Amino acid sequence: MPFVARPSAFAIVMLVVGLGACREPEATDDGAGSSGGSESSTSTTGESADTTAVDGSGSAEGSGTSGEDDSLPFPPAGPDAAPDPSAMGPYPVGVMTVELVDDSRLDDMGQPRRLPTEIWYPAVEEARGQPGYVYTEEDLLTEEARALLETTLEVELPTEAVRDAAPRPTSERFPIVLFSHGSSGMRMQQTFLTVVLASHGYVVAAPDHIGNTLSDAVVAGGPSTEAQFESLGLRPDDMGFVLAHLQGLPQDDPLGAIVDGDRVGATGHSFGALTTLRLLAQGRPIDVAVAQAPPSHEIVWFGGLPVAASEITIPVMLHAGELDMTTPLADALSIYDELTPPRSLLTVSAAGHFTFSDMCLLDTAAIEGATQIGLSQALEDGCTRDHIGPDQALPLQRHFAIGLFNGHLRDSPGSLELLTAEAADALAPGMFTIDLEP
Repeated sequence: MPFVARPSAFAIVMLVVGLGACREPEATDDGAGSSGGSESSTSTTGESADTTAVDGSGSAEGSGTSGEDDSLPFPPAGPDAAPDPSAMGPYPVGVMTVELVDDSRLDDMGQPRRLPTEIWYPAVEEARGQPGYVYTEEDLLTEEARALLETTLEVELPTEAVRDAAPRPTSERFPIVLFSHGSSGMRMQQTFLTVVLASHGYVVAAPDHIGNTLSDAVVAGGPSTEAQFESLGLRPDDMGFVLAHLQGLPQDDPLGAIVDGDRVGATGHSFGALTTLRLLAQGRPIDVAVAQAPPSHEIVWFGGLPVAASEITIPVMLHAGELDMTTPLADALSIYDELTPPRSLLTVSAAGHFTFSDMCLLDTAAIEGATQIGLSQALEDGCTRDHIGPDQALPLQRHFAIGLFNGHLRDSPGSLELLTAEAADALAPGMFTIDLEP
């Protein structure tokens, strides 16, 4: 299984270079798997932000009384509207951290499986223009992992999501999009996409796949093949459990009141793309999927899965980089060739593996400096001067990913009409190829 031998280094690289000074981009079954367990609260998660305790209802403190849709600056995607999917949508965004506990899955010590989960969502109107949350070392690493560092990392990853803003009280219900992080990654590694998705009217949920996170790699002294094999089996049920949690929120819960559990999308990067595709291959109830920098068809369907790629009937979009050294373009092509319409493939020229992440928003000097400590291959896989810059790459990715979600999950045919080579050329002239088969 060659993918295990070449793990995603996204989060390890972030740790070593210390993220540096961030630079802003110039452009702005029931699906539960083994979800029969209960949810419970816990007081230790390793994040600096207050973690919302899940008490079985999943309810978060705070509620709003304003924020009707007529206060929006422009209409959200719908039957008669198709806003720019590459840019922020009309909704202000909130973010909460919850820890879900799956009592039906126990580890070797008899402990239930924990899923620290980041949830981004449309927020009350009062959140508009408020300072967005800035992720720091205490968010990215558990206390145990931080204790192993020789010095404190000066980490700042700014977002436009307002921490613990109340969910938007509205008669509209918002589709769910699940996000799965890369190997040795973390749930907030793709904020360029997850936050903007929420602004277009989605509840976006991203769990940490415990055992295969940044903190786990730090504590273990690096990513391991064993951890990847174990995660391969655990990840789909992680996503199923998070989905079941959102679908089961009561109507008197502020978030539960706005979630539409009948419309579900999934996306992920690298090992998270593998997870996304394995959800489809297991027949989970996903309506549309975007897989970024996926491994090969052989690896995704490793072990035999009930639904062949040719039998998937929902819209699937793949994103791939021509210069990807971790999951080469040939990997995505091997999957695309097996899929049947509706399918699409966005190939980004001069893009590497980490072009499809927040990685390339980091300070260039810090990234280049890490070549002195033996990480040149990983650092060169997407974020050098020879690669497409984030000011072009990230809006291009959002345009096609969010446009696809808007078209199929928000019933916006106009959004699908935006998915053209002409629109892509306006964002990243000559830096892509796009294959679309509706």
